Amino acid sequence: MKNCVVYIDHDNIKFSKYEMIISSLFGSNTTIKIFINENELKNIDNLTKIKYNFFLCNSPVKTKNSADIRLVIESMKDIYSNKYDKFVIISNDSDFIPLCKEIKSNNKECILCFDGLHHDYLNDIYNKIYDLSHLLKVENDKIKKELDIHKEKELKLKIQKEKEEKEEKEEKEKEKEKEKEINRINEIKKIERLSQTKKNQLSSILEEIFNNDIDNISINKFKKELDKKKINYKKDVYGNNIRYKKYLETYIPNIYIIKKDDNIYLK
Repeated sequence: MKNCVVYIDHDNIKFSKYEMIISSLFGSNTTIKIFINENELKNIDNLTKIKYNFFLCNSPVKTKNSADIRLVIESMKDIYSNKYDKFVIISNDSDFIPLCKEIKSNNKECILCFDGLHHDYLNDIYNKIYDLSHLLKVENDKIKKELDIHKEKELKLKIQKEKEEKEEKEEKEKEKEKEKEINRINEIKKIERLSQTKKNQLSSILEEIFNNDIDNISINKFKKELDKKKINYKKDVYGNNIRYKKYLETYIPNIYIIKKDDNIYLK
């Protein structure tokens, strides 16, 4: 890989605007030299000052930009030092054509980077030319496209997550409903068992009574039989208080009937 040196005419082109583009164009094996005036240098942060080489240019005359002069002098030094094979000039100034010719005459590559309109004849003078503003737009479009793709992926993931969460919620609701239904059925079965237990208790006592050739028995007399057997006729299967006659009507087996005279008969 060729050793590369980049000269930035900061009065023409602000380096911070194209720092990423310049770094990607010429790689890591590159020395960057920035020619800047004192007022502009005040706006540069300390980390950037440490990272790159800054050359302070304060012109004693108004007819010529001192940055141009300083840039040319530094370039000449680098040409004859033979440290670099590739020279990059970043400027919109056309005054560097003689410098380009000198660089090329020493069998070195010379590249021009600009960010505005340029003359077609410059294509024949420099080895390569780059429109930084165009490259920046391409890069920004690329970044925007990547961001759009990323946003689209995030949106798809969000939609998928919301769908999964909705399905999970619906599944939980189904499980709750299923559990409720199971509990409801179990409660019904429990009530049925308790009802059957009470019916069996009454059936057993009535069977014993009617086996003694008795035609009927009053509910009051039957109550005494229940007390003897310690049957709780004051609570229904739900644990609620219940009237005695209602208890009998609810839990007495179907083969028996309570008539208007308040006596229990075998059907």
